[in-house]
Amino acid sequence: MPVVTAVTCPVCGSLCDDIELTIENNEVVKVKNGCAICESKFLGYKSEHRTKTPLIRKDGEFVPVSIDEAIHRAAEILADANYPILYGWSSTNCEAQRVGIELAEEVGGVLDNTSVVCHGPSILSVQEVGIPTCTLGQIRHRADLIIYWGCDPWSAHPRHLERYTSFTQGKFEESAWKEYLQKVKAAAERRK
Repeated sequence: MPVVTAVTCPVCGSLCDDIELTIENNEVVKVKNGCAICESKFLGYKSEHRTKTPLIRKDGEFVPVSIDEAIHRAAEILADANYPILYGWSSTNCEAQRVGIELAEEVGGVLDNTSVVCHGPSILSVQEVGIPTCTLGQIRHRADLIIYWGCDPWSAHPRHLERYTSFTQGKFEESAWKEYLQKVKAAAERRK
């Protein structure tokens, strides 16, 4: 079975680029180095719960239709809209986002993503006062203290701590996890 290496996970902002996918019969059958969210996205595309046939509303009910009919109906809806908002995009790849931007420009609409729901207040404050920023690499190599405020990295970005903060070895900062393990090992040796 072929294994595709150095795959970048598109799910969260950690952009883990060490994902390995095992392919069998042109399908992903195994994910290595990915968190639970990554695995569910790469393996879940063939889920029995996934809608695989286009649906449109007819007489108040969703009914299956052909791709051509679904595209035609979507085009009608967009063409008839006064101010369309194309919403979503959070786990969409760059190529699809590029097409979405072109579509929004073509129909005179705007693009919006799900960050307005969870990051709306943060974005408003950034617009008012600005924001100090840094790259994930700078965090990994230089930060000696990281405070997570108003977020849950374990749930939203499961590998962030492993790749960029506590569990990683930086150029200028030692890994807190390695230091902790060394203390545990030393304590265990003293007990012997």
